[in-house]
Amino acid sequence: MHTDSAPDTEQYSSWGWWATGVIAVTAFGFGFAGMWKYERTAHPANSVDMLSLVYHTLQLFILHAPHLENPIPWQLHIGRLLGAVPVFSSQR
Repeated sequence: MHTDSAPDTEQYSSWGWWATGVIAVTAFGFGFAGMWKYERTAHPANSVDMLSLVYHTLQLFILHAPHLENPIPWQLHIGRLLGAVPVFSSQR
């Protein structure tokens, strides 16, 4: 029996955690900017509710977002795609 066997699940290296963190922050930034731009375009007469923007942006990380009927800004598309990276990288 070999006593120096590797554990069944390998842990992320420190650069992996840093990269995931940077991607998550970038996803939040793009997602927030995209949601803000969408709300300003879709509802120009209403003021933008910052807490709702934060909430809807955080939903990108669980791969769920509100249904949007108007054209979606490119920033939000980038935020959506990047928001999936931390979800799938944590499945290692």
